[in-house]
Formats: sequence, C-alpha cells, structure tokens
Amino acid sequence: MKHRLLLLLLIFSALPAASQQTGNHNPSDAGVENPFYVGTNPVSFIAALQLPDAVKRYIPEVSGLEAGFSVVGGYAVTPSQILETRVAIGNIHQVARVSQVHLGGHYFPLQNSARFNSFYVGGYVKFWDYTNRLTKVHFYNLSPYAAIGYRIEFKPLLLDLRLNQTIAVHSWSSLEHSSAGTAWFFSPWPEFLAVMPSLTLTVARFL
Repeated sequence: MKHRLLLLLLIFSALPAASQQTGNHNPSDAGVENPFYVGTNPVSFIAALQLPDAVKRYIPEVSGLEAGFSVVGGYAVTPSQILETRVAIGNIHQVARVSQVHLGGHYFPLQNSARFNSFYVGGYVKFWDYTNRLTKVHFYNLSPYAAIGYRIEFKPLLLDLRLNQTIAVHSWSSLEHSSAGTAWFFSPWPEFLAVMPSLTLTVARFL
C-alpha cells in the first residue's frame, strides 16, 4: 500500500513539471491573460450535510461524487488546454469519511468557433480514501474518468458545469489478508442504469 501511495505522489508531482517542458507554457506566449484560477464545488458542501435519506442517496450524482470541503485549482497551459486538480474532504455519513484528489486536464476542441468555443472534453485520474471512522479501516481507490463540460467566464469569475463518467476502479484496503481488485465501473447503481455520469459545478476566480 505504501508503495502505491508513493507512486501516486510521484505521478502527481511529476505531471506539472512535465507539462512545463513541452509546448508553449509561458502564459504570455500562450496568449492567456490570467492563466491560474482557484475555486470550489459549492454542491460538495451541501452533500456533507445531514439530509433526508432520499436526498442523501442521490445528491452525490449532482456533486460530482464530492462531499465536504472542496478546493479546485487550474492552470491554462494554452488558451485551449487546461490542467486542473481537485481536492475534497468530508463525512458522507456518521460512519464514513472520504478524502479525494483529482488530477487531469481538459481541451477545448472548438476554440476557433465563436458559438461553441466554451465546450471542452477532458480526462482525469481520481484517488480517494474511504475511511470507516469507527474501525479506522481504509478503503483506497484509484479511478480514471472522462469529462465533457461547458465553461462560462465572467471575469474575474468563471462557472464550469461538467458531466463525469467513471471508466474503471482499482481498489485495495488496509485490512489484513485483503487483496486488491480492478474492475470496469460505469455506474454506482448498475441495476438502475448501466451507465450513470455525475454532474459537477465549479465556481472559481482567476488570479
């Protein structure tokens, strides 16, 4: 487990450095006036509240599967390429706490279109730790997911709305004698819908 966590940290730390060595990454050269932004997912805070069971069950689908404290940071490598990281930490109910880190980026394929230049596609990797607060057992997960979204800028603010689709999950735990496993994963409720994306709202400010 320690080796896996170390590998994740190395990947997360290496990606920004690698991005600076390829292409045009100088904000002024790239034509990006304010390349950095920081923000939050406001629905994530609501998802951590004590809510009726009917609401609590489905609100993860409109909070991007995030709950509790949320912070988002992004960097515009070029006007059409953005790197982004997300962190969310919170209790999803009285027993469980989830801490998660997302890292990835998105691309605006229609940057030259006056009508559709705000649409983007992206890919991310998410690591999350599902912790049983009573037994102190940790369930670790690593998952890639795809995203498609729409971004509106009201300088210095921006609104970002996206659909996220999980593709697969690799899981392991701190339990003794337990083994890791990997599986395709497209829906938290496959008996209801075989493919179920989640929705994420981000409110951010350019720095």
